[in-house]
Amino acid sequence: MSRALGPIEITSSCRTRKANRSVSKSYHLYNRGCKAADVVIKGVERKTILAWWAKNMGGGRGYYCGRRFVHVDVGPKRTWRWYCG
Repeated sequence: MSRALGPIEITSSCRTRKANRSVSKSYHLYNRGCKAADVVIKGVERKTILAWWAKNMGGGRGYYCGRRFVHVDVGPKRTWRWYCG
């Protein structure tokens, strides 16, 4: 992804259960193999990152209102957008 879109800033990757207590099935968790990351690529729109991931990797991808990162993982294929209000 960095070759295609530019340098990647990883804002989150592996987490402990305690740090991720609100989402017990997260792909970020150590016991699930650390198969997720929240990423930012400066100057690249979220939709571009999401489209690249869908085409080249599959798995899950989504974003959250008010957050600058995009979530990507190697779990089942799915997408989401969490909006404010």
